[in-house]
This record gives sequence, C-alpha cells and structure tokens, in this order.
Amino acid sequence: MKKKNKDLNNNPIMTSKNAPIKRKRHRKTFFQKRYKEIIILGSILVFFLFSILHSENTIILNAEKDITTETADSYIFTNSEYVDLNETTPIKYTVKEGQKVGANTILSKTYKIKTNKYIDDAISVIDWRLQNNSYENRDVFFKDLNELEEEIKNVENEYNQAKSTNNTTKMNEYSTELTKLKSQKEMMQKSMKYIFADDETLKKLKEELKSKRSSEEKDLTISNLNFSFTGNIYFSRTGYEEVLNTNVMAALDGDYVDYLKNFKPESTSEDKSIIKIVNNQCAYVCAVVNKNTYVDGEEDAKEYNVLVKKNHDLKTDGEYYDYLLTRVDILITYPTIKFEDNEGKIDEGYLINSLDYGEDKKTLVICLKDEFSHLINVDKTKLDIHTNEVTVYKIPKKAIIEKNGKTYVYAVTDGNLKELVEVKIYSEEFRTVLLKPSENPDLTENMEIISNPT
Repeated sequence: MKKKNKDLNNNPIMTSKNAPIKRKRHRKTFFQKRYKEIIILGSILVFFLFSILHSENTIILNAEKDITTETADSYIFTNSEYVDLNETTPIKYTVKEGQKVGANTILSKTYKIKTNKYIDDAISVIDWRLQNNSYENRDVFFKDLNELEEEIKNVENEYNQAKSTNNTTKMNEYSTELTKLKSQKEMMQKSMKYIFADDETLKKLKEELKSKRSSEEKDLTISNLNFSFTGNIYFSRTGYEEVLNTNVMAALDGDYVDYLKNFKPESTSEDKSIIKIVNNQCAYVCAVVNKNTYVDGEEDAKEYNVLVKKNHDLKTDGEYYDYLLTRVDILITYPTIKFEDNEGKIDEGYLINSLDYGEDKKTLVICLKDEFSHLINVDKTKLDIHTNEVTVYKIPKKAIIEKNGKTYVYAVTDGNLKELVEVKIYSEEFRTVLLKPSENPDLTENMEIISNPT
C-alpha cells in the first residue's frame, strides 16, 4: 500500500536538517545590566546624605563687642555767653565762626564799641537779683519760673480772646501785662548764672563791673564786651543759652528736667549781630533713661560722687561738678560711657552722676572733656546711649549642652578630639548665647567649638 507524503514544512516540530533552530532572545534593560553599579552608587549617596545630615560642624571663637543702647531725651549744657550788638548792617569780622579767640583778639578792624552799654546790661541783671532776693533753694526758683511760664500762657490766651472780639481796651491791658511778665522771665533766665549767689557776692561783682566803665570807644574784643571767659566764637544763638548753661548744673534735678522738657525758646529770627562765646573747657550731657536700665559704671559713679564730696568737703552737686573740672586727674578715673547722635557719630565722656527722675526715670550726667564743637548748637536732642558694652563670644544656642543642671560646650582639642568644657552664659538671644571671656577662662580666642553636637 502506498503511503501518502506529508508536508514536513507544515510540521511545527519537524524541521529541515539544514534549517537552524530560531529562539526568541530577551534584551537586558539598562538597570538589569548596571544593577550592581546602581546599588553601589545608591549606597554611597545614602551614606553621603547621612554624613551631611549628621555631621558635626565647628565654629571658631572670636571675641566681639556686644553693645546695648537706649534712646534718651538728652540736654547738652555748655558754658556760653552772648551779646547782641543790635546793628542793622553787617559787621566785617576778622575771625571765622567756630574759631578760638583770646580776651584781646580784635574781632573787627572797622567796628568800635562803647563798653558802658554791656557793663550796664550786666549790672541791671545783678540789680534785679538783689532787688528780688537770691534763691537759696533751687526748688523755689524753678517753681516760681514754672508759675511765671503758666501765667504768661494764661495772659496770652486772654489777649487772643480780646483780639477775637476786637476789644482794644482789654488788648492794651493784656499787652502791657505780657510785656511785664516776659521782661521778668527774661531777667530770671539771665540771672540763672547768679542763681545761688548771696548778696555779698553780687555786690562785689557789681563793683567790679562799675570799675570797667569808660566813655571811650574801644576795639571789638570779648574783654571789652565784658565776657567772663575766652573760647570759641559764634555769630548766632539758639535761645537755650541761659537754661542750658553749665552755671545752672547745680540746679539739675527732676523739677529742672521738667522745666527743660517744656521749655520753648523765643524766636531768634530778629537777631541782628550776635556774638556768642562758648568756653571749650567742658560740656555736660544729661540723658534721661529708664530707671530699671542697667548702665555699666553707674554704681561706681555714685560711689565716687559720695567719696569725693566727703573727702573734699563739697556740699552740693554744683560744687562737685566744679571741683572735678579742676582735678582732671580724678575725673579720668571715672567710668566712661559712649553715646551716638542721629548721624551715627559716637562721642565718649565720663559718667559722673546718676539722679532719680520721677518714679520710673533717671538722669545720667556725662562730662565731656574732649572735642565737642559739633554739639555746641545741639542743645536738646535724642541720643542713643551705650548703656552697656561688653566683650563676648557669640555661639549658636544649639551648641550648648545641658547636663545635671550645668551648661557645657564641646571643644575640639589639638588631637582632633572632643572635650566637654563647662561654660557660664552671660545672656541669651533668639538663636545665640553670649559668653564673657572673663567668666569662661577655659575658652580661648580661636578655639574650635562644635556648633551642632550630636
């Protein structure tokens, strides 16, 4: 029987002897090929990130100044005198404003004066003081002055009311009264330099002035103008010359600060030919700060005040201030204090007193002996007082370690090892703490500290 031929090509199993067997190949992906390298790199990255997140950073200790300031209402007292020559035409001066002049320095080659006018003006102030009695109690003086100021305000209001109703009779009446009151106020202010002088002293000054009278015209000098001292010359005034004068420092107390706070100088726009001399021996800054403000050196200044008064038989603060000016060797032993004006200029003086002012304030008295010409026409201003200035190390708060009620930092030793060092914190800020070198002798400049101990 004849077998049927089978189509071998249709048999999926059977293949031709010469035909190769074909298998489907699966391609490896990139990750399959590089999985070992990826694992290694990932491990390195994880280790690197872990190291960054958990590594301990260090800082280098560098001492710096930490300054605490308080903005204070301040009053600057200078020793000054002035005269108004009352000339309508300008005077040709041979000196420049701010220049230091001597008693007999000729201020103008073309202008001559009659000395009697300025001598008579000074005598009139002394006579007014003699007639109105000397003030032995400063509280009474400033009480009278404040009452006079209030009376002037009341009469001014009455005058304005009369003016609004066109009542000329009352206007004339109040105008006359105002003139009298303002003249009295002017004499009180001018006489401040004699505020505590007794009658005997005033009479002696009056006789000295009389002896200088002369009918001759004389050169324009500060001696012939009857100035009491030499100094720097200025051709304008501020209106504070009498009330912010070193002569009235003896009267400095809470009442006087109240008076200064409310004091409004009269206009100087009508001044024609002012000559003002400022004694450059010293100036005082009186700054009002909060009573609870810590001021470095304040307690020392108070102790020195008591000690100097006792040892040299000084009865009042006025005598005390005057004495310090004659004993610079003592003055320079006082604590110093810095202050800054609104232009950023820093000055430094000696803190010589601290006086209570009201229930919550105190007045710091600062004596300036160095250059202060830039403050001569400042008078009443705001100053940033450097109440405390201390050298500190400033470190992050997280560098502090607390153990058993004590505080520590980790210092890095020469062998790159960590050493636990106990520290005393001076003060804390938002993210930092301050350490005083004097209170932490185990810390040194340029020491390496771990800032984020783990």
